Amino acid sequence: MTAGARILVVEDEGFVAVDLQQVLVGLGYRVDHTAATADEALRCAVESPPDLVLMDIQIKGDRDGIEAATELRSRFGVPIVYLTAYADVATVERAKSTAPLGYLQKPFSEVALRTTLEIAFRLEEVARRLRAQERWLAITLQNIGDGVISTDAAGRVALMNGAAEALSGWTQLEAVGQPLARLLPLVDPTTGQPADHPVVGALAGRASSPGSEHKLRARDQTERIIEASASPIVDERGLLLGAVLVFRDVSEARRTRQQLELAQRMSALGTMVAGVAHEVNNPLTFVTSNLHMALEGIARNPARRAAEGDDRRAFETIEEVLREAALGGERIARIVAGLKALVQPPDRLQESADLARALRWALSVSASELRQRARVSTILAALPPVRCDETRLGQVFVNLLQNAAQAIPLGEPESHEVRVSTRVDGAWVVTEIQDSGSGIKPEHLTHIFEPFFTTKPVGLGTGLGLSICHGIIQSSGGELTATSEVGEGTTFAVRLPLALGLPSAPAPPAPARRAARARLLAIDDEPLILRVTRRILAADHEVTTLESAAQTLDLLASGARFDVILCDLMMPGMTGIDLHEALSRDYPDQAARMIFLSGGATNARSAAFLERFAGRHLGKPFDRGALRALIDQLIGG
Repeated sequence: MTAGARILVVEDEGFVAVDLQQVLVGLGYRVDHTAATADEALRCAVESPPDLVLMDIQIKGDRDGIEAATELRSRFGVPIVYLTAYADVATVERAKSTAPLGYLQKPFSEVALRTTLEIAFRLEEVARRLRAQERWLAITLQNIGDGVISTDAAGRVALMNGAAEALSGWTQLEAVGQPLARLLPLVDPTTGQPADHPVVGALAGRASSPGSEHKLRARDQTERIIEASASPIVDERGLLLGAVLVFRDVSEARRTRQQLELAQRMSALGTMVAGVAHEVNNPLTFVTSNLHMALEGIARNPARRAAEGDDRRAFETIEEVLREAALGGERIARIVAGLKALVQPPDRLQESADLARALRWALSVSASELRQRARVSTILAALPPVRCDETRLGQVFVNLLQNAAQAIPLGEPESHEVRVSTRVDGAWVVTEIQDSGSGIKPEHLTHIFEPFFTTKPVGLGTGLGLSICHGIIQSSGGELTATSEVGEGTTFAVRLPLALGLPSAPAPPAPARRAARARLLAIDDEPLILRVTRRILAADHEVTTLESAAQTLDLLASGARFDVILCDLMMPGMTGIDLHEALSRDYPDQAARMIFLSGGATNARSAAFLERFAGRHLGKPFDRGALRALIDQLIGG
């Protein structure tokens, strides 16, 4: 029993009302008022809000007890117990609409009244706690950052929170009763194919693994990557009631993760490229240098100048073979330089580019792929320098040209065209690469510059090419855009700002006067490089060669001194950097005479060192004229 609870008695028979009041007071309840009409009952409820109303259905006035109970319930939320002589089906059905907590038929006993009231108060307490719990859960659900949607056993939406409404574009009012799998279609983010909906699996009794990613297409066709999981909802007997889907937008997190993965890949690629460049450039140095020396030797050979007939043709053939081999070596050197530029930090790239030269190089590199698929036409205007790194710009054009080629089927080159054009547009240079290929679907066009987005079959594309191109152009202050029509072709437009206002490149130094014969020391762990260095310089200087830094220290300790020391940067044991530090400490005059030759920096320390000594560094394979000029400059200085 709820002692001291206030009860309002609504009864139009005065003596019955007084009798009820006495009985209730005797049971420990308070009865502050009795009322005979609906209006009186409402006034009493305003003056002294009751904890429960004992309501007779047949009362005085225009409104009966059921109507009075309806208004009391809606305005004050007060529970109702009916005490009435009416028990016909129609009256009971009307009374049920007010959700009474008891229904006693007159006449009734005091025991029945007490029991009914105790049960009513108990039910009201349980209902109050349930309402509070529901309110607590509802507020909690609405403030959860993740989207939450629950369904019935047939997969129809029963409930969704605010986050789910925001992510899906559907309101709960619109979504309730709709099949969730149809309302929220999910796509595999890798293949682009419809994905198995987690809710379908949950309704079949399979909870989805947490963390699975899907592409969600919202009501407004906006696409985002979500992380979703679903679980079945069952009662205590194991009966399936429905399912709950919990999901969150991980688009930004996925982009960040992909960028981190890309950065890690590029870092690993940079380490590999640096090592490969060093190993390739060393043999390339003596290959190309020897080829050029052989060509010069033949050209100066008196027998070559005097040769006629078959002998002359033989010399010409030898020259042609050597020249082609030298061109091949130069091409390898450009490829290695291109690989190094691909992984070079942006702040170390050159700021001005000859766009026409980069485009011509890209066309030559892509010629084999293009000629099998289309005719190539070019409209190239005279262009000023643009603000971009030239090597990377060439890579952008190669990628765009290859994309154009791959959009066209093999075997019909006369039926298709790739058109390349350039023009100056105010302070911009615009390059357009247009193909007559299959085109890009509108739903794909907005995503083509996203990392790892590709429409190619699995294994045939990484989805990185256009993303990298977009980043290169954007980092230079430019724009890379695409327009396309399915079946008609695609046009990529590269807009780059003019390089106006950039510091002009220093004028090339005047040719130095050939220095007098000097003592040179060449240090390299590659014997063939030492041999070719001697061949290049021995005619003008006295050349000593050593294969290690340790030998150099021994030689200097014996008293030997040199006008110029040519030193490889990366050597086993003691590197060129270590040797420079040792000479700076013990033989500073000799340290100031060092020129560094390197196949490429392989770590941060060597990269910083080369940047510090940029004026006394030549990359392998080196130009013989540049080497002689640098030696003459150091001797003259």
